Amino acid sequence: MRLNNQPKIRKMNNCKFFELKKSILLFFVLSLIFFGCAKNISCQWTYYSPANINDGIQVGSLKEVNMDSNLIAKAIGRICRGKYKELHSMLIYKNDKLVLEEYFSGHKYQWDAQGYRGELVNWNRDMFHSTMSCTKSFTSACIGIAVYQGFIADVHQSIFDYLPDHQYLKTDNREYITIEHLLTMTSGLAWDEWGAAHGTSANDIDSTQWTQYENGMYDAAGSLKLTPRDMLKLGVTYLNDGVWNGTRIISSEWVEKSSKSYNNNVGIKPPLEDSGESGYAYLWWTSVLSHAGDEIQIFRADGWGGQAIMVFPELDMVVVFTGGNYSAKSSLFEIIEKYVLLAVQ
Repeated sequence: MRLNNQPKIRKMNNCKFFELKKSILLFFVLSLIFFGCAKNISCQWTYYSPANINDGIQVGSLKEVNMDSNLIAKAIGRICRGKYKELHSMLIYKNDKLVLEEYFSGHKYQWDAQGYRGELVNWNRDMFHSTMSCTKSFTSACIGIAVYQGFIADVHQSIFDYLPDHQYLKTDNREYITIEHLLTMTSGLAWDEWGAAHGTSANDIDSTQWTQYENGMYDAAGSLKLTPRDMLKLGVTYLNDGVWNGTRIISSEWVEKSSKSYNNNVGIKPPLEDSGESGYAYLWWTSVLSHAGDEIQIFRADGWGGQAIMVFPELDMVVVFTGGNYSAKSSLFEIIEKYVLLAVQ
């Protein structure tokens, strides 16, 4: 009996097996259809002019500033579909108006999480975002304000003129380090920013928040948190030669020093981004791009993970990005060159 039944039992098992395979295949196909449709639905973008929230930023439309909305729509669609991995926001300010303000889903920065990805959120204009090394450009602006208001006499002064509690470090020619040396990363102090991994003894960056240390000092190099609109305000001030809403904040000379590469600070290739060769000024990066067949000069605040404030003086434009590409290469310049610059008529 047992032998006679074996083929029958085997046949039933085969039938069940094939039914299971068909069920799995059907589920897989339906999943592709459902999630594919859901993805397409989420990427259907309708353009709206940014809202006027009375924050000192004037708003307008892409049409008003003669920008091609179809090209911008293509860029937004690719961002939404994950082409550029984690991009959290994109803002365009043109001809004295904010004409594009878009936010996307993505992870908050978390130092001890895999890929530095913390909580998944839908970003919006009221949420603070870590600016990473864009903080340096804000620090430069603070120094520029101090010079403009007379609190600092000259950037060629020794840094020890302002470090009374650290005179014991004034050895081995360190007394010749000036404020300008720090502003241009030319102090000669050893620091392996790109050759050593974060968190190693070569790079002690344990503090990753904009906090005040026990000695009263603030972390002026990274992790200042701001909204993208507030990031934009710095770019607009520099675009307007140091003036914000009719009030001069920084001297035009300081803006010039921030927008032109300092001495031999050229030919630098920052890792994990597609900016190519760049220069470095007063804690601002500089680049040369092409628009309508002509070379244009831009300068930018640049932060790890895809944070940027890009100033285009010749196009009367500022572009702001925030992102979460902390362990992957960002492609902000591809977006700029393939879509934004081509959209500018």
